[in-house]
Amino acid sequence: MTEYPGIAVRALIRDSQGRILLLRRQNTHYYDGQWCLPGGKVEYGQTLEEAVVREVLEETALTCLDSDYLFFNESLPGRENDLHYITFYFCCRTAGEVAVNQESEEYAWVRPEELTGYTIPPGHYEAILKALSPG
Repeated sequence: MTEYPGIAVRALIRDSQGRILLLRRQNTHYYDGQWCLPGGKVEYGQTLEEAVVREVLEETALTCLDSDYLFFNESLPGRENDLHYITFYFCCRTAGEVAVNQESEEYAWVRPEELTGYTIPPGHYEAILKALSPG
């Protein structure tokens, strides 16, 4: 059987105070109890932007008003898990109030300098730092 990498999207959402929205995962096979950016798999027939809008709504109840592509990251199977994903990161401007779905147990608005106090999967952590770096 031939296996292929999965394609996913992640949303960097900041509030008016510059804090980043993180979700604490639960009821998922990977990263339960860890803090992640909202996002997930791209469904067949969806564009990347459609996927990030859908994932933000499904996971946070927020409406994505616009999304700007930032970069992509590749994660290969390794010591941590057997996942092989190409993840596309977007900066999203949203409206509404956060309400998490069954994939998350809670959410937090986190200041960049507070990130080290949260258990964030390595790929997500590096991506957040890259998205926040100037230039």
